[in-house]
Amino acid sequence: MSKDGFKELDKVKDIVIQKLRDVPATRDSDTLLYCSILKEYFQHMEHKCDEEDFLSDLNELIRFAPNKSSISRVKRKIQNEERIFEPTKKVRLFRKARQSDFKEWSMS
Repeated sequence: MSKDGFKELDKVKDIVIQKLRDVPATRDSDTLLYCSILKEYFQHMEHKCDEEDFLSDLNELIRFAPNKSSISRVKRKIQNEERIFEPTKKVRLFRKARQSDFKEWSMS
C-alpha cells in the first residue's frame, strides 16, 4: 500500500479486508486492526531516531492514516453485511452479552 493510498477513504475497505484476511486476530480486535494498519503505513514513512522526530512521525501517521472509527465501521460492514472474515464464536458471544448489558443499562 502506498502512502498516498491511505489518503483516499475508498481505499480503507481494501486495507481492512487485506488485514482481516492476512491477520485473523484482527477479526476480534479493532485495536489490533488499527495498530496493524498504522504499522503498515509507518513502513512507508522516513524513519527518524530521536523522540521529537518520533512524535512528529506519529502526528503525520495519525493525520494521514484512516482513523480508528472509520476502520471499525468498515470492519463491521464487512463482517455483518458481507459475512466474511467474521470474529471467532467466543468473541461473537462476548459482544452479544455486552450488547444486551448495554441495552439494559440504557433502558434503566
